[in-house]
Parts: sequence; structure tokens; C-alpha cells
Amino acid sequence: MGITYRVAVVGLGKQGWLADQDEGRPRPRSHGSAWQNCPRAELVVVCDADLERAQAAGEALGLPWSASILAPLLEHQPDIVSLATPPDTHAPLIETLCEAAAPPQLIVCEKPLAHSSKAAQEAVEACRKAGIALLVNHGRRFHPLIRGVKRELDGGRIGTPLWASAWTSGGLWDNQIHMVDLLRFFLWEVRWVHATWQGPCGKQGEDGLVMTLRFADGVYALIHAGDIRRYVQTDLHLFGDRGSVWLRQYGLGAIWYNVDAHYPLAGGYRRLVLDESSDVAPPTTFLGEMAKHACDVLEGKVEPWCTGEDGLAAVQVLEAAE
Repeated sequence: MGITYRVAVVGLGKQGWLADQDEGRPRPRSHGSAWQNCPRAELVVVCDADLERAQAAGEALGLPWSASILAPLLEHQPDIVSLATPPDTHAPLIETLCEAAAPPQLIVCEKPLAHSSKAAQEAVEACRKAGIALLVNHGRRFHPLIRGVKRELDGGRIGTPLWASAWTSGGLWDNQIHMVDLLRFFLWEVRWVHATWQGPCGKQGEDGLVMTLRFADGVYALIHAGDIRRYVQTDLHLFGDRGSVWLRQYGLGAIWYNVDAHYPLAGGYRRLVLDESSDVAPPTTFLGEMAKHACDVLEGKVEPWCTGEDGLAAVQVLEAAE
């Protein structure tokens, strides 16, 4: 059995705690319940600037609570701080944690890391100077199915990547940022982006953009924006010269295709045919996978799979698109 890490959750809104009230959401539903159900972690304190919310969450979870983040650091000395506050507070709070008298070993920050590349860079630099590991919760990176797809792509299963087409519903900074990060995970660095305004796509009227990304090796990806108020969609189809993979079911289904030399409608052409080795995983919020990975990082079992630099790169793409 590994070490048990002490955890503080800062920010008790939807992602931090309130999502536990959503019966339609898979468990664990929030940062709070993810850490409470992580065998190698002990949730020791919860914090929120809203005093009433902090008290309500603390009493519901049976934990100490605080409207401050510095006092719990000194009193409870958590190894991990799970930051689920609004995006504009991420960078300032990360800097505060890094300068604290009893800083954590690792910070997990909800996406986006910030709403500007300047603020994101300052957060990354603060963690670097303090020697604190920084993870950004682009949760799909932590899931075994997505990790398996990455290994297959790196091993050449679909050959040389040619292009990608993605569909995602929701606003730019709320949902589309996940697709930008997923494409970076598979295809690496973005060299330029072209964007067209799509209109309101999020629940709060947040705008979506149709984006074309060009990656360092010349691969192009098109991201279509959809209105999440109509329905939820997260699909990505990556094409290579020897096959393709379609990630569907919100990124939890991987359907593989191989190139076949027999095109039934005309001679001299090839087609993509279904490979029977497709995989589908149960629905998840990715929060349990995030908590497990954070513990693995602190134990030295793995390198971080979504670093502060990854979070910064996603912010830079969205900033350029805007």
C-alpha cells in the first residue's frame, strides 16, 4: 500500500462540491468526492471564499472548513491542493499557495489554467520556482482508454497522421478547450490557428468558435462548434495514411478503421473498413482518474500527464483564436 496523501479542496462550486447533488452525473461527481473515494488520499479540509458555502460543504462532508486557504495550509499541511475556483482566480491562488509558509507538494488546477497566457505563464513560473508539481485537469488525458489510443497512435497503428476533424458542443473556454488539449495530446504543438465566430454555444451564452489548427508536422485539424443547449457532443476522428480512429461517446469510445484496397464503387481506389478491436469505456467524470494520477506523480511512479505547460499551451491557442 502506498503513502496516504493529505488533500485540501479549494473552491466548492459545481466542480468542487455542488456537482455531487447531480444524480445524472457519474461518480465521483466533484473534486471533493473524488478525493474522498481515492484509496491513497485523505481529504482533510475544504475551503471557499463564500463562508456559508464553506460551512455547508464542511458539515455535509464531515470535515473542517475555512473561508481562507492560508490558515488550513498551516493547520492541516495538505500534500495536495485541488483548486476548483473560477478560472480568473486560478493564477493568483496558485501564486498564493506557492508563497505560503507551508506549501503543498502538488496543485491540481481545474481548466482553464487562466483566461490569459500572461496569467497562465505566471502560475507555471510560480510553481517552478517553488518546486511544486502543477497538474491541469484536462481529464481525458488521465483515462486509460485515451492513454491506450495515444500509445497505439505513437506506435504507428494508423500510420502517418494526415488530418483530424472534431465536433464539440459548448463555449470556447468551457468545453472547446478540452478538444484543443486532446488534439495537442495526440498531435503535439499548434503552429497557427484560424477561427470564425459561431455564436452562443454554452449554457450561459458563451461563444463557440469554428477553428482550424495547423500542427508542427503539417497536420490540419478542424474543430466544429455546437450549441450544448441542443445536445452534448464530443467526437474526434483522426486520419492517417494506414487507417483512422474515431473517438466518440464523449471521448470514451475508440473505433478503429483500416485501409482496404477494395473500394466497391470503382476500381483503383482504397477505403476505410471497420476494425473489430474497438473499445468503449463506462461513463466517467475523469475525476477519479485525475486523483489516482496525482498520487502516482507524488509517488514518483509517472511523470505528470497534463502539466502547467500543457495548460498554458491550451490557453495560448484559445487566446490566439479569440
